[in-house]
Amino acid sequence: MRRRWIVNLGVYAVATALLSAVTPAFAINTPEPGLWSIVTRAGAGHRDIPVRKVDRCITPEEAKTFASKPPVDLVEKDVTCKSNDYRRSDNAGTWGLHCSGNVTFDATVTATLISPQHYTIVFAATLVSGGSTKTVMRKVEGHRIGECLR
Repeated sequence: MRRRWIVNLGVYAVATALLSAVTPAFAINTPEPGLWSIVTRAGAGHRDIPVRKVDRCITPEEAKTFASKPPVDLVEKDVTCKSNDYRRSDNAGTWGLHCSGNVTFDATVTATLISPQHYTIVFAATLVSGGSTKTVMRKVEGHRIGECLR
């Protein structure tokens, strides 16, 4: 039981680090620059729990990076992640992710620009431990809420 809890924390930590790096940089069209409310939710199966909310200013320069390939390769003290198989459409980007180290798992990341004022990023990791498989999810949702304060 304790090992599974530690593994889940490891996946959540990696997901948080990666999603912080990609939020909101990878849908294909461009969001409107301005002040955005960004909520991160964690879940496994049918449960979905808000874990973090931030209001963040997206500059015109940051908005332009939405069409770029995701630089989500991550090298940390305890884990290394490499992205692969990047695919895109008009309003979405999807890529795979393989992480190894203290935590080893495969994940899929899908970023979708629903409108210039709304995007989602879904991170789904599949863990295999002790003969059982578990899917752990993180969902980031951003809504434009106004102009940036100066």
